[in-house]
Amino acid sequence: GMDAPLLLQEFAVAMQELTGAAEPPSDDDVWKLLGSEAYLDEFEGTLHALDAAGLPREPRQRLTRLFQLQSHWEPGRMARLIAPVLPAGQKVDTWLMKQVRAVHVEIVEGKEQRMYIKKFGTS
Repeated sequence: GMDAPLLLQEFAVAMQELTGAAEPPSDDDVWKLLGSEAYLDEFEGTLHALDAAGLPREPRQRLTRLFQLQSHWEPGRMARLIAPVLPAGQKVDTWLMKQVRAVHVEIVEGKEQRMYIKKFGTS
């Protein structure tokens, strides 16, 4: 596994070297490869290994576990991790909006990013 967290950029460069590509892959391409095997600390820009198979199967428990890993989640990544355990026909974005708070965080100066955080008063 990954012991020391890797910067997303470092991972992209490593991927470029492995594939012999002319340029490092885009963040999107990196995520296509990683899938749910890692999560990103948006504030540090670091990748951390994620054992998706080991996450709880129950949606609320899974959500709690994700918030134990980190306090702020990029909405799309959180949705991809929650969607597989929701009941058939349940829209992930609708479900999440009832369970989380959306906040706008300035990670890169002058650029606000929408993130999901835990609702107050929910365990």
